[in-house]
Amino acid sequence: MAICQACGRERQCDYSERKEWPELLGVDALEAKATIEKTNKLVEVILMPCYSLDASATMNCCCNRVLLWVTDMKNGKVCKVPVVG
Repeated sequence: MAICQACGRERQCDYSERKEWPELLGVDALEAKATIEKTNKLVEVILMPCYSLDASATMNCCCNRVLLWVTDMKNGKVCKVPVVG
């Protein structure tokens, strides 16, 4: 059992699952979150505000999560292509 250094959970790196969702760019955040969770059941989707988009948030790659960058935390749109990591 390998442990992810970023999140501390058992690694769920099943590369047969979907890893990116370019079609979700500009889509409603909650709709995008539901789509990601439906198409890759191994990841946790974490909403992040676009204004905090910088390299430090993505330095710890984690195959157990998708950072979903959104324009507004309540009812925003996806501002960056969602990818596992």
